[in-house]
Amino acid sequence: MGGKCRFCKKNISYQYPLIEAVTAFLFWVSSFVFFSFSVRLVFASYIFVSFLILLMVSDLNWKLLPHVFNDFFIFCGLLVYGFFSNTHLFIGVSNFIMVGSVLFGFLQFFPKGLGGGDIKMMAALAIWVGLLKAAFIFVFGCVLASLVFFILKISNKVSWKWKIPFGPFLAFGAFLVWFIPDLVDRVSFALTRIN
Repeated sequence: MGGKCRFCKKNISYQYPLIEAVTAFLFWVSSFVFFSFSVRLVFASYIFVSFLILLMVSDLNWKLLPHVFNDFFIFCGLLVYGFFSNTHLFIGVSNFIMVGSVLFGFLQFFPKGLGGGDIKMMAALAIWVGLLKAAFIFVFGCVLASLVFFILKISNKVSWKWKIPFGPFLAFGAFLVWFIPDLVDRVSFALTRIN
């Protein structure tokens, strides 16, 4: 096909094979990491990975985290944890409410700091990974986004008014804590050793 669409004859973007390759790789990692625990956890990981990639690509391309994507991400998180027990479901809902409320309050004081999609994505992540790991993801995302912005700014690639898509940085942090479950504990231990 020569890298062109069979019907419209336009060039096929490199994003399509790249996204498919990344998704396949992360599915393999999911199977490798979680298969010894349970098959159900592997399928939960497939769902988690799929939504993160969807949100990341959407934010990179259009600087938009559509509510419908986040709504399904939230619903699937509640559904997955509802299968484990009612206690897990209650904790998931509580985490969602707490993170969503805190970030919504933050938005009232800093209206240009976060978008509604970012808040919803963080609240959804709180369901999937818990409060402590969600907090780590948020801090990690802020630090990484600031670092990338600084590098781009000193390279004269962007201006001070450039709005950086925050979703990919949250997704990257989420991948880390998802596939390295004890990462937050390791970081906490390392920080206590420094002090």
